[in-house]
Amino acid sequence: MGPEANENYRKTALTLYRALPEKGPGVFAFSGIDRGAGCSTVVLNVARHLKEGCGLSPLIVELNTVRPVLASILGLDARRGITTIAGNELTPAECVQTGEFGVAVIPAQRHNPRESLEPNLGSVLSSIVDQLGAEYQVILVDTPSVLQAAGALAIAAGVEGLVLVVEAGRTRAEMLERARLELNQAGVTLLGCVLNKHKRFIPGWAYWAFVK
Repeated sequence: MGPEANENYRKTALTLYRALPEKGPGVFAFSGIDRGAGCSTVVLNVARHLKEGCGLSPLIVELNTVRPVLASILGLDARRGITTIAGNELTPAECVQTGEFGVAVIPAQRHNPRESLEPNLGSVLSSIVDQLGAEYQVILVDTPSVLQAAGALAIAAGVEGLVLVVEAGRTRAEMLERARLELNQAGVTLLGCVLNKHKRFIPGWAYWAFVK
């Protein structure tokens, strides 16, 4: 990781820190426009800065059951995660695992698309926040692409705000405009955008002015 990338992860963490509510945990969603935009990498590094730089106890919740990656890259047990919470097999506390940088993670397990968990993800997240919110000051939710999963928009509309992850040189302008419209219609608070591969964080108001 270069110094510029590290600095912009730090700026993203500070933006979330300033957006924390006075009471209860701050719950923030991260979503890419494209699949493979590097959303999970961004979430991990922002969580590190929240822990090391802001002195918070972050929890990462991976709700992407179509393309989950955290268990694989962090060496976690995917069987203790979102799917088992949704099936009432384990409690959220039993699924918390320690990942890179000592950050707490609840991973997802790849799910059969014919048996979508998407309609239940909002209630699963609510259960996690209710049961673990007193222990973690900030919860970072790694969601599927906002343009490819309707549930991602619903989840983002129910939290403090969304950080959009865009892959530089890949995401087309028309996709950005479509995302802007759908986020507005869903009532999502856009906190900013990470231009991945350039690793620049752009505040929400400046980002949309920039892409136009």
